[in-house]
Amino acid sequence: EQEQEQEQEQGHTLPDLDIDYLIKSSLVLSAETDQTKLVSKIMQVLLECSGAQKGCLLEQKEGDWVCVNDNITLDKASAEVKKQETICQGIVHYVSRTKESVVLFDALESEEFQNLPEVVDHSIRSLLCVPILRQADLIGILYLENSLSPGVFTAGRVRMVELLSLQMAISIENARLISEIGLFNKELELRVKDESEKSRKKDHILIQQSKLATMGEMINNIAHQWRQPLNALSLLFGNLQDAQEYDDLSSEYLNQQIENGFHYIDKMSHTINDFRDFFSPDKRRVVFSAEGAIEDAVKLVEASFKVHSIEIKVGIEKDIELYGILNEYAQVILNLLTNAKDAILANDGNKCIELDLTVKNEQVYLTVQDNGGGIKEDIVPHIFEPYFSSKEGGMGIGLYMSKMIVESSLQGYIDVCNEAGGAKFSIVTPTLVNNSEYQKTH
Repeated sequence: EQEQEQEQEQGHTLPDLDIDYLIKSSLVLSAETDQTKLVSKIMQVLLECSGAQKGCLLEQKEGDWVCVNDNITLDKASAEVKKQETICQGIVHYVSRTKESVVLFDALESEEFQNLPEVVDHSIRSLLCVPILRQADLIGILYLENSLSPGVFTAGRVRMVELLSLQMAISIENARLISEIGLFNKELELRVKDESEKSRKKDHILIQQSKLATMGEMINNIAHQWRQPLNALSLLFGNLQDAQEYDDLSSEYLNQQIENGFHYIDKMSHTINDFRDFFSPDKRRVVFSAEGAIEDAVKLVEASFKVHSIEIKVGIEKDIELYGILNEYAQVILNLLTNAKDAILANDGNKCIELDLTVKNEQVYLTVQDNGGGIKEDIVPHIFEPYFSSKEGGMGIGLYMSKMIVESSLQGYIDVCNEAGGAKFSIVTPTLVNNSEYQKTH
């Protein structure tokens, strides 16, 4: 009973923290993408495994380190979270400068920190302050205290917190990226709605509407691309648990599986970055690889196309450099691929889309051929007109926007004809030698 009372006074601890707890905690954190819920789960895990009485997750805002979770404590008797107001700023700034952890066996006896106002006023005993690093960048700081007992943060507990901080860095960054995309999506919707009410004739409104129209398709593509690494992570953790259960968990095997796990998580992060880059407002005219732009567009949709058993064949005679706005060229390709998919799914037969890149007479031809039945001949002359759509519920701006981009951003043109049981779109752009805009600036 005395031992139990002493344990309650010192703060809640878990007996003999092990690999199984580390794996389960990492899995819980990696699965959470909501920022508020993630912060709550991070603090719950830390207070459980470290023996701390209180703790907070700090982020830098306008030069100051602030507690994003209101600096919480865990009352073990009632299991209630309570707010605290003070942290030891001197130690936090020390960790911020050095990017190194601070572990104090007894802060009141520490020669370096015992005279800090917070240590004296609040009689801090055990203290642990750990930087959260994403590669070499400091993205947060973990601050943990126990004012009742010295020596709470043992080497094992410190190591556990430091290992968890690696997963926390990835989870925080992923949650932040997803939040940015959500905010961007809401902002885009509001902007398009407002601008559309002012004038439906402005070309830049049509571009924004087109991006909004493809947002749902892009999110669906992300979901398909995330499914494989999520399944792989699930199998990885299952294998680790089995290895531990049968006493086959060697240090070499564990390190290899942890490395594989971070590889899968980085792959998911890259998917988010690809999505964000695609919708970035970069309007710089640059020299870019036509093959690279094609590969980027195909990469964004290939997972969802495979679900519908649609094959994408890419034939490139040779890579060629173009001059214009890279993102907009890739967007035109994406629009054509999406239209081709819709046409194919509306018809029976083989499901295939062919992209071919060729060069003739200083002109670069990119053709997108589907086998979705083609376009009605009476519709072909109107297919690039604004607000004209051959699809039920279509907005009628995707092809018009594509035409604008090719003409204004790439000094080329776009055409369509029926061929081989489907529609064949041709994007024709000049080579660098034949591009007047490029020749003016180079």
